Amino acid sequence: MSQFGFFVKFKTLDGKREELVSLLLQASRSVATSKPCRQYLVYRDANDENLVCVHEIWDTKEDHDRSLANQASGELIQKAMSLLDGKPEGTELKLAGGFSTFSP
Repeated sequence: MSQFGFFVKFKTLDGKREELVSLLLQASRSVATSKPCRQYLVYRDANDENLVCVHEIWDTKEDHDRSLANQASGELIQKAMSLLDGKPEGTELKLAGGFSTFSP
């Protein structure tokens, strides 16, 4: 099976990064029990106080898309969009393999 990965960068309005991080961590707890979601990590950029990144791994792109369609996700997305300075920049990825020891 070729897993679907997604990497997205969010540029926040000045002073809104921690509010966005909080929303994204809330989203991570929501998908943590979803079997098709294998990873949902939220990062603060070390050099830019307004940049937040998320790296997700899902069984399929369809699983990812379904996760965005539920009502709870829609509400979080609406809140998050009000904190952003422009549109998020996302990249779809196909997992080739590798190594990870991360286990929250």
